[in-house]
Amino acid sequence: MKLAQLEEATALTHEVMAYLQTADVEILEYVEWHILQMAIAIEINDEQAVMRLRDIIAHLLPLLPAEYRRTRSYYEETIIAYYVRTGQVEAACQQYTQYIAYLQQVDVPEQHVRHIYEQWVDVAEREAVLHLEALQQYSIYLETCLSQKLEAEMATKTDSLTALIHKDTLTGSYTRHYLEQQGARFVAEGAVSVAVFDCDRFKRLNDTYGHVMGDTVLRIIATTLEAVMPPDSFLARYGGDEFVIVTKRRATDLITLFQAVQGQFVEEAPHLCISISMGIVESMPHETFSDIFVRADAALYEAKRQGRGRYVIA
Repeated sequence: MKLAQLEEATALTHEVMAYLQTADVEILEYVEWHILQMAIAIEINDEQAVMRLRDIIAHLLPLLPAEYRRTRSYYEETIIAYYVRTGQVEAACQQYTQYIAYLQQVDVPEQHVRHIYEQWVDVAEREAVLHLEALQQYSIYLETCLSQKLEAEMATKTDSLTALIHKDTLTGSYTRHYLEQQGARFVAEGAVSVAVFDCDRFKRLNDTYGHVMGDTVLRIIATTLEAVMPPDSFLARYGGDEFVIVTKRRATDLITLFQAVQGQFVEEAPHLCISISMGIVESMPHETFSDIFVRADAALYEAKRQGRGRYVIA
């Protein structure tokens, strides 16, 4: 979208405002076409187009006949998509709040409000899957205008998006991205213990039993640990067969988790027994999560050096 076209659309906006009361359909369609061009410009991240489209929504669309309210919905969605896509959470929430207020003033049916929300959920999933905060803020604003049933439906949708972002698809444990974020938060809140572990001779397991069995073993490890994971703790898959446990408890409490997995038999392969090596450390003052992880990883390799199938507390 060229700047000249945007300027033309803006100028047209001010010109037609004086004629809208008697304007015929052709003029209204012409105005709508120009607004559409500006919306297209927003989709390629044109900041000026965003500002001008906001101006049109504020001054032009309220004067259009009622049947053009759907047009406003589309342009509002376009602006929200731009803000979410570019990580401008505060601006996205402000725009959303203003539009919800408009819908309440014009008495739009609750079902239509839900439809618009679902559209924006799709936008968040499609355009900015890492900006979960924006989607959560939308849910907060909707609590004042939607029924409890609809809120429950949206909570389910939000939970699904959370899983999409933060859960490993194979094991169901948290991802490395979540580990780095939450690990840093745990450290900022106080003392933590970290365990890093992996499956002994995992490559040999894959070569002997196949990768499907290897995946099964990883799922068994994750499921077993999640069942006994204490509060204020979480399990994340760091990559491959390597996992990390972060807890606000003492290092010795992680021994129980090691024992829950070590020596477990695999039902699908009766002769296969799971063996892991684990390195465990407690945080020290002024350490970052990265510092703690490096020490735990070193303890893991010390456990392997000592013969595998054991834990080392460093």
